[in-house]
Amino acid sequence: MTQQFEKGISYLLQQRERDTQDYYLVDAVHFATILGYNGLLNIAQDEYNYGHNYEYFLESELDYYLVGKSKVDESKCVKLNFNKLILDYAMALHRFYENKAKMDKKFNHVHSVGLGANDYTPMMGPVATELTMHYILLLSLPSLTDNNTKEAQTQQQQLDVCIRAINKYLYESSDFQYYQYYLGDILKDGTQQKGLLQRYRQLLGLSNKEQFDAAITQKLASKNIEEGKLTEGIMLYNLSEQYETVLHILTNKLGNELYRMLSAQHNEGMASAQDYNSTQFQLMCKSPQYLEYYELTQTVLQYYFKSSIDKTFKQPATVLSGLLLLVEFARFVSAYSGGNYEQGLEIIAGCSILPTFSSTTNLASAPDTIRISSMADSLVRTYDDYVLRLVPHIMLLTMRCLVSLYARYKSPQLKTMANNLVVFSGLSQLKMNSSVFAELGRMNSLLL
Repeated sequence: MTQQFEKGISYLLQQRERDTQDYYLVDAVHFATILGYNGLLNIAQDEYNYGHNYEYFLESELDYYLVGKSKVDESKCVKLNFNKLILDYAMALHRFYENKAKMDKKFNHVHSVGLGANDYTPMMGPVATELTMHYILLLSLPSLTDNNTKEAQTQQQQLDVCIRAINKYLYESSDFQYYQYYLGDILKDGTQQKGLLQRYRQLLGLSNKEQFDAAITQKLASKNIEEGKLTEGIMLYNLSEQYETVLHILTNKLGNELYRMLSAQHNEGMASAQDYNSTQFQLMCKSPQYLEYYELTQTVLQYYFKSSIDKTFKQPATVLSGLLLLVEFARFVSAYSGGNYEQGLEIIAGCSILPTFSSTTNLASAPDTIRISSMADSLVRTYDDYVLRLVPHIMLLTMRCLVSLYARYKSPQLKTMANNLVVFSGLSQLKMNSSVFAELGRMNSLLL
């Protein structure tokens, strides 16, 4: 009757603190929702994490008289921290479902007969927490800000608070299924399945999929990549159709890991090729992180080619081709570390970036410097640094393959290939340590 609705909700919350009964919180939340929906609440403009209490007071501005005297208006305006109240309740719901799932799983494990430990699926999951998300969406009610003054939060600012709360909740859920359920999923046939939040995007002021992806999906993708959750980040970027961003990320990850592996034992960036035969190098080729990057890259590329996504890229030569070459480098390194030198040489020959050709008609002729120079120039023009910085290492490994195979077969073609590599290293504009030239020349002399 007195329209002191904020104080009424505050009273319920005080009773909850006194009696530790959750139903006071339930009543407070639902009264606040109804009153807020009807535009009857003064809503605090602060973020949802403001302070310890749900309500606070704001003194009015000083009212100056024309005669020079001043007077303070002692009346105080009560505002409710609606955002904090709703989100606290939403998180309480989440914890309730989480604890219930744990108790159900424990009860089933102890009392069920004939069921194995893996035969039971707990109730906790994105479907069970859908109600939590619905409460978070209450932060987007237009009537919360319709009657606010110019100093209060605008509707767009309130929507931004709601979107940030959604992103925070989804990220902290730490469950891949949450992203699939709320944001969408990519099916095996390449089609996209819409998530639950897509149907509510109008409430969030997001009129189309592009705006939705920019505000939520891509923000979560970036956050996951920053925190080292590569699989989740890649899935979210694919979901928002940021395919070239995915290529850049995979190029960065796989390229850096290959470079780390190949240069780990080198002093000042380069050492003898004998270091590549060490047990430590072989173990690096089997490291979980390297294998994760390699396998994830292969999976993504297979999906892109299967779905014809590769045809949509604006810069295929510098992005897609570079990543494909890194995959071939990884295959080559794997073959070399396993002692499969013939297979490794075939892989490098298939890349067409090094002069692994030979003439069977005139083996004693001078190297085809024009052709070799053209290959060297094309390499530098086509690929970026993630690829180019690996080439000196790949050249040393390739020469090592040639030396090992020549010791077995004594083939003149292998001698020609080795000589071509030495010429290539001299003609190319790659940034190479002087020890590369020395080592290539030393190994080439073993074939004479």
